[in-house]
Amino acid sequence: MKNIKIVSICFVVLSLSAQLCGAASEKPISLQIENLSRWKNASEASAIRKSLHAILKPHPDHPQSAKLLKILKMNSSLIERPFLLLDVESNDFGGFFGLVVFKNHPYLLRLWVYEIDKNVFEVRDIEQLSVKLSKTIMDELKDSRITPFWLTPSS
Repeated sequence: MKNIKIVSICFVVLSLSAQLCGAASEKPISLQIENLSRWKNASEASAIRKSLHAILKPHPDHPQSAKLLKILKMNSSLIERPFLLLDVESNDFGGFFGLVVFKNHPYLLRLWVYEIDKNVFEVRDIEQLSVKLSKTIMDELKDSRITPFWLTPSS
């Protein structure tokens, strides 16, 4: 059996503050097991899972806004897929940005997740970043050691 080594991969990530100032920052994002494990078990991962679930199966007490319906229409097949949380950054306007990759999707996405009520989360925005994942990275994401870290939308 071929031994595959999981390596650290760097992506160029633009933070909101850097975009507003006209500067870009480079931030390493890792597919190393330690980092994937940390993010899988983070409270932000739970918030993303809950907020995606709320888009797919809205709760009557929290009706979807027109913006959420637009996000759903544009990304419905994508947000049903498993995803990896790769990094989190606070948002000055509240909530946080989560950098994710969805299974079999060759682009990184940045989700703005906001807590609208106690343990009730809403995706305020989904932005596909211009960073396209190479075939090598896409193959790395299929490695069996990565499998346990894929998350799915949940209640």
